[in-house]
Amino acid sequence: MRPTYRYTTFFAILLLSACASMSLLWTTTSSSVLTILPTEDNTILVISEPDVDSISITELNLDGEELETKTYPVTLTDDGYGKYVTYPQPNGSFFQIDSTLSDVIFVDFNNDTYWDLFDKSGIELQANQTAIVEGAFNVDTGLFIFGKIITEDVDSSIALAFVIDTKGNVTQLLKIDSLIEFYQGFRDTQGHIALQGTSNNNAQDSTQFLRQHVISLSPNGDMLNQREVSHRTGLLGVSLGRSITITNGILEIDGQATTTDIGNRRFDRTEAITDTQGNLYVYGQSLGGFFLQFVTSHWLIKINAEGDTVFIYDDSENYFYEALTAPFIEENGNIRWRHKGLVPSHSGVALNTSEEGGLTFNVGLISTSQWNTAFTTFSPSGDIISEFIPPSGFKAIETNDYNEVVSVSGECWNTDTLYLEDKMITLREYCGEGMSSVTKTLSIFR
Repeated sequence: MRPTYRYTTFFAILLLSACASMSLLWTTTSSSVLTILPTEDNTILVISEPDVDSISITELNLDGEELETKTYPVTLTDDGYGKYVTYPQPNGSFFQIDSTLSDVIFVDFNNDTYWDLFDKSGIELQANQTAIVEGAFNVDTGLFIFGKIITEDVDSSIALAFVIDTKGNVTQLLKIDSLIEFYQGFRDTQGHIALQGTSNNNAQDSTQFLRQHVISLSPNGDMLNQREVSHRTGLLGVSLGRSITITNGILEIDGQATTTDIGNRRFDRTEAITDTQGNLYVYGQSLGGFFLQFVTSHWLIKINAEGDTVFIYDDSENYFYEALTAPFIEENGNIRWRHKGLVPSHSGVALNTSEEGGLTFNVGLISTSQWNTAFTTFSPSGDIISEFIPPSGFKAIETNDYNEVVSVSGECWNTDTLYLEDKMITLREYCGEGMSSVTKTLSIFR
């Protein structure tokens, strides 16, 4: 007789209580909300998709009351996880851009204007050339875009950077023929920019490391410095006009090594911001592990303007995924940071008993996981002032063989977080059983 196996499967709903004194002031649920943006007037812009060819933007006050709704015939980027705004501006307007500049749009809710036609002649491309976007960030006059220009039928490219303003005009055009691309860029609060790019040391030797370069620019786009760095050097940011790099864990300011050793973290994902005092906040995610044990590290590092480490927050608790967002620096120096993610509570090889007795090992895996999104406030010195975990569902998953995955409803994504006045606004995604029936919950806490 062929043995049969019995598996024990459990599901539960677990509500998590708050770890700090925050209360829910207002909430609503919708399946069409895409993202939320802040305005300079401390209101909330809720962007929804009533149909595939348009978006609607509703302005809410901090009590959740609707102020105004406008509709625009544009579509947003879909990265496979959903549609979102790629480059929001501080005043509630936003740019939308893809990797080839083919569908650039700009929407300004306050002035009730938009455009979706970008004149690429300002980049001065030839007929056989294409501009590729590697990244962008906000500047005072619009959006700073960096990447490269590829020439068809020629195995080469040149580094490209420029600013597109809110009218669609190209300014501060920068092309460097000696570099093949810009792939990393940062801006400090004073408007200085640092870019990292590459140049091919020997085009005939494909095994040779690409040479790395760091470029520093003034707020108006003038070149301040260009230097070659080691292929082990990574750009972390720019502070008070000085480029911040790291080589083998050692922090460098404008190429001069400091005594700060960040360590040998594997920088699988690293981003950074600066504040008005020149402090650098580096945050990222490192992945690792062996066989069934996934070890990840999600960390936040504050470095002062002199290059000294103020604190390192490292949360290594086997998170499968981390929904990292940039820290929010308050005027008093406190740091608010949304972090954590999908946490496995159990995983391993399935151990089964047959009806004829005895134990067998199934080649499949069993795992149960829950989604916890924590909102932590740090003091300027790195002490945790408070940590808030809003109520969320518990999602259990069991994989008996490689064909069965079951889940219960619960929070499956945290897409946006805003801090306005004394309130925290979150947009969280909830999935039904089997990851179906996705809805968004918009909540205001204080």
